[in-house]
Amino acid sequence: MISQDYLDVLDLNGPSKTNLLSIVTSIYDIGCFFGAIVAFTIGERLGRKKTIIIGSTIMAVGCILQTSAFSPAQMIVARIVSGVGNGINTATAPVWQTETSQSKWRGQLVVLEMTMNIFGFLLVVRLLYFQTKV
Repeated sequence: MISQDYLDVLDLNGPSKTNLLSIVTSIYDIGCFFGAIVAFTIGERLGRKKTIIIGSTIMAVGCILQTSAFSPAQMIVARIVSGVGNGINTATAPVWQTETSQSKWRGQLVVLEMTMNIFGFLLVVRLLYFQTKV
């Protein structure tokens, strides 16, 4: 559910702003895509741990930018930045996990991680679905 304060601050009220609101929401995935590409290019050179730290730092900067945004353009840039960080981490963390876990646990841990990612996504989608139906 989108709060009225959020819509007011970013001037996203009204039916004429639906497309812009959709862009603000979905642009995060574009950032994730580019973040995964970045992880592919820097992950081998820097190592997994440093890449995850960089991705987390980028996500933190994106969160700060999102929190301080007062216009749709600022929010779009902030969501792209957050998405890049998330893309880096999402592309790197499973690889690092498989490289560092014991062989007897490796498969189970990877499956558990993917299951938790899917469960988290399912939970968010279901909560949003039920909030829009109320």
